[in-house]
Amino acid sequence: MAWLGSVGNQDLERYFPVPPNDTFATLVEVVGERFKLKDSDDFTMTVNFSKGASAFTWGENFTAQVVPAEGGSNVKVAGMGKVGGQI
Repeated sequence: MAWLGSVGNQDLERYFPVPPNDTFATLVEVVGERFKLKDSDDFTMTVNFSKGASAFTWGENFTAQVVPAEGGSNVKVAGMGKVGGQI
């Protein structure tokens, strides 16, 4: 998951051929297993989560949103370092 450990702001969008409600339920489950889940909103299908410090960063904050798309869902993820000037 190299795209999760970058400097500055980075956005990612990916299409999944799965209904939005199923995609959101899976997103919440996976985020809860791998990151610190801050909150989730079933109405907007948005999840806020964070990752702690590593050898290269002081940690990151992420927002992911499931957006209905023709035949499935788009998942949009945006991340930002907790502190500027990370390696």
